[in-house]
Amino acid sequence: DATHLIGLGQASSSFGGPQLSLFDVSDIAHPKLTNVYTVDERDYDVISFADTDHYSVAYFPAQGILAFSVTGYSYDTGEDQAQTEVVHVDVDHGFARLGSMLHPGDPVGLRAVRFGQDLFSISDEEILIAELAAPDTILKTIDL
Repeated sequence: DATHLIGLGQASSSFGGPQLSLFDVSDIAHPKLTNVYTVDERDYDVISFADTDHYSVAYFPAQGILAFSVTGYSYDTGEDQAQTEVVHVDVDHGFARLGSMLHPGDPVGLRAVRFGQDLFSISDEEILIAELAAPDTILKTIDL
C-alpha cells in the first residue's frame, strides 16, 4: 500500500534461501523492517527465479497474496524441482505461508496467474491448478 514495501531477496549473502521482507516506509527517510519470511529449505538448496526474472513474481493485492517461483536441488530425490511459493501478506501480521505448487524436474519459465479464486502455476511442461488460498491441494494438472 502507500506506506509499505515488499522486498524479495536472499536470507544471507552466502547462498541463503529466498526471503521476503516487509518494510514500513511511512517515513521514507527511516524505513522500518516489520516482518521477514524465508522459504523453508527443508531437504534442498533453494533459489528464487525472481533474482533474474521479475515475471516469476505475482502479487494479488485484493487478496493480499504473493506468489513467486523458486527452484532447488532435492537431496532426498537427487533431482531438481521447482515450485510456486504462495504467501499471504498483511501489514499488521506480516507473512503467512499458504503453501506451494510443486513441479518435478527442472521446468523453465515458471509463472503464476490467477483466474477468479484459482491459481495457475505454469511451467514449460505443465499447468497446475489450485485454489488461491489452498495451493497445496492441486485440483488439476494439464500436461503441455
